[in-house]
Amino acid sequence: MGETPEYGKLYCLKESLKGEWITKAISQMSQLYFYSDTSIKVSPIKTYQASMLGQELSDFLYRSYLVRVYTGKYGTSLDIKNIVLDKCGGDIVNKVSFTDESYRTINIILNHPIFNQCYTVQDFLERIPSIPILKS
Repeated sequence: MGETPEYGKLYCLKESLKGEWITKAISQMSQLYFYSDTSIKVSPIKTYQASMLGQELSDFLYRSYLVRVYTGKYGTSLDIKNIVLDKCGGDIVNKVSFTDESYRTINIILNHPIFNQCYTVQDFLERIPSIPILKS
């Protein structure tokens, strides 16, 4: 109520997620395209100079977590959340569905300050090892 989330530090799980559904979800996400104009944008449609996300970057996106900082009239609270898994979850039994909200959450991760000046898949993959591991 009246609280606005701000996204903070990015973390990731050390190991890839396992299972038939997540394997299929990563495979489907890997077929999406991204491109850069003033920021990184993800799309199901190939545009001029767009690149596919690919397996490795898609795997990372599904195991990434953001700290969300909520500031409201009663103070500040923190929430660590996997926004990609939350918004790109789809139907666990069937197919993953990507919506505008799914693309928005992927864009939030790919435009995180830690990825500043990353414009290619290789740029992102080289930066991922510098992201802290989420410890349970």
